[in-house]
Amino acid sequence: MIKSESPILARAVAATVLCAVLALALFAADRGRAANRVAAGEVDAASLVPRNPAVSQAADWNLIFHDEFNGSFLNTRKWSRLRGDRHKYGSPFNRSLESAAYSIRNVTQNRGSAVLTLKRRPAKGYRRFPYSSGMIQSGPKFAFRYGYVEARVKVPRCSGCWPAFWLLEDPPDSSWPPEIDVFEFFDTAKEKRPHFNFHWKQGSRRRQTGIKPYGEPRRSYVGSWHTYAMLWTPETIQVFIDNQPGPTYNNAARIPHKASYLIFNLALQRGNRPRSGRKMLIDFVRVWQPATG
Repeated sequence: MIKSESPILARAVAATVLCAVLALALFAADRGRAANRVAAGEVDAASLVPRNPAVSQAADWNLIFHDEFNGSFLNTRKWSRLRGDRHKYGSPFNRSLESAAYSIRNVTQNRGSAVLTLKRRPAKGYRRFPYSSGMIQSGPKFAFRYGYVEARVKVPRCSGCWPAFWLLEDPPDSSWPPEIDVFEFFDTAKEKRPHFNFHWKQGSRRRQTGIKPYGEPRRSYVGSWHTYAMLWTPETIQVFIDNQPGPTYNNAARIPHKASYLIFNLALQRGNRPRSGRKMLIDFVRVWQPATG
């Protein structure tokens, strides 16, 4: 893990990112779903560049999707508040391991952030769960293949809270794995750092890298704002936190080569009974691909 960034390390990271971005540019013609381009006049796209200097300076970038979560209501042209594609449902992603189902009432937008709230209110998934919680996914609206994604997120401290930012292959519920976990915290009352994981299928077997913590070992990333990011190319998956590099996966034969969609959720591990009202906040989500021509 990176404790401080030396000039040598910074140059090494920049060189690695540059090589990855150059490879990615060869595939930049695939821009995700055309209906979800950034609308003309919606934002000054040129002003929104990757915050990570090693990434932003490696190429010219096109912003292909973003949400700043301004206004009073979630943009349902970009997000769904339940799982599924045409058929929406609130079952947990890991039904035997979780105690909260998802409800549209647990997703709000306030003061420039999307808010996912865990409530001690029973909710139905495939059965009745003692808690309800919030999630958003872009699956029915937007998916992309290769690029750079950033999200500024604040996760709550609570017993059994399992917040995550991850990607699944489009369309929703079509197949699993692959799965890319940009971050997940398995119990924010105990764990201070995010974890990366990557799941893939090898023949009939499901494989994974195994969870890999990242960020500064002695620092807590719970209860405060941090920018989580991922560079996804045909050859590399690289995650970052606050512009600092985290784990990398570079087996090109296993890296997903189909479009994936974004998921943010606040799950609750089974057997925990935290107080109601814990909130996961999302300040912005932005996705870029290298410019061509």
